[in-house]
Amino acid sequence: MKTFFQIVSGLFLLAILSACGGGGGSAGTSMNGAALFTTAADKIQMLYGETKTFTVGGGVPSYSVSSSGAVSATLTGTAITVTTNATGTGTVTVTDKAGAKVSIEVTVGTGATLTTSAPASITVGVGAVTSKYSITGGTGVYAVNSGDTSIANVGVSGSVFVIGGVSTGKTTVVVKDNAGQSVSIDVTVVGGTLSLFTTAPSAVTVPSGKTVSYSISGGSAPYSVSSNNSAAADVSLKQNGTDFDIKAITAGAANIIVTDASRSSVTIAVTVTTPAAGTLSVLPAGASGSVGDTLKFNVVGGVLPYKITNTNDSIAVVTASGNGSSFTAALGNVGSTIVTIIDSLGTTSNITIVVNANASTLRLAPNAIEVSEQSVESFQLKIYGGSAPYTAFTSDPQFGVVSISGNTYTVAAPGGTNRRCVTPTTVLGVYPVSLTVVDSLGASAVSIMSVRDTLDSTCK
Repeated sequence: MKTFFQIVSGLFLLAILSACGGGGGSAGTSMNGAALFTTAADKIQMLYGETKTFTVGGGVPSYSVSSSGAVSATLTGTAITVTTNATGTGTVTVTDKAGAKVSIEVTVGTGATLTTSAPASITVGVGAVTSKYSITGGTGVYAVNSGDTSIANVGVSGSVFVIGGVSTGKTTVVVKDNAGQSVSIDVTVVGGTLSLFTTAPSAVTVPSGKTVSYSISGGSAPYSVSSNNSAAADVSLKQNGTDFDIKAITAGAANIIVTDASRSSVTIAVTVTTPAAGTLSVLPAGASGSVGDTLKFNVVGGVLPYKITNTNDSIAVVTASGNGSSFTAALGNVGSTIVTIIDSLGTTSNITIVVNANASTLRLAPNAIEVSEQSVESFQLKIYGGSAPYTAFTSDPQFGVVSISGNTYTVAAPGGTNRRCVTPTTVLGVYPVSLTVVDSLGASAVSIMSVRDTLDSTCK
């Protein structure tokens, strides 16, 4: 038979074990078995500067809270106070005594309507880049995409973006924020990106009685030509609309003005002289250009017809008109060559043509890459040509922030370690992301990163 002391002791021990849960239950759950939770949804949206309060429960008290990104959080008892301190994204994580965690993903917006400084429609030339446009309002992070990257490419850096022309045509560029707001921009890409120019030098001297011919390029056709002193030098546009003749009439000075359809103009200062008898000369008296250029020259003075000779056809191929009064030089290789003009009396005149290397064209290598939506790696491209310093842009920073160091273009992993999850309209299709580099002179080059859908279940 148990003694009274044994019975009381047993009851006391049972009470202690009951108070301690009897050794049952599991980590991360409370006495009643409820898992750790908060009254907030897994993903919420807040405005910049806003504060919200939520409640934590379940799990194993006591609780702690941590935050990162665009939000800060504090915990008082079971009350979580979340405050936004920037636009973008942030995370609030609640942890209980047993180590169980619950996270709240927060997207922080401005509360303002998404807008851009870009007009509703723009026109840009092939190979040209627009000025920088800014994005305001909405809910960051922003993405900018071209409806047809074969016509126009885009690049975005934070809240600034540019649009570059690829080929003639029309497309639509769409600016989006995380909340699904969007702004559309109609883009027309046109040819003729070069500024208006002529093959004539800025100043030319022509003997009276002679006519010299030049060509117009760049700008926007149609072109027109005029003289401010037709008594000294007159000018006329040829039937093809791009070549023109300057006719020297009497000694004096005149400005020849070449104008395009957009009213851009180029002025050629013409001095008309009375040449000494028998003077043989070439206009211009010497020239230089880059490989691939074609230069045009006129011969004056002496006695027609003229014979044209060239010392090195590998440097420049010279082609003369029927009577030799004009000739062209197609520049083929780096170096120099001497062109000699001989008139019918044997009088000679020499000019030297210098050919320089063509400026290196800005480009990114490789210019097209494909990555899986499962990829979490950073990768690098190389920049060739152009004029440093360079600026990096991407059409969608959610697939990796871009940066440049020297001539290395780096695309970081999204968020540092995240996957590049994507859901294109076509199963197993790709989502194109434009990676753009712009040099100090405004030239641009683009590489397309195609993110491939792999039906990865963790990306759904």
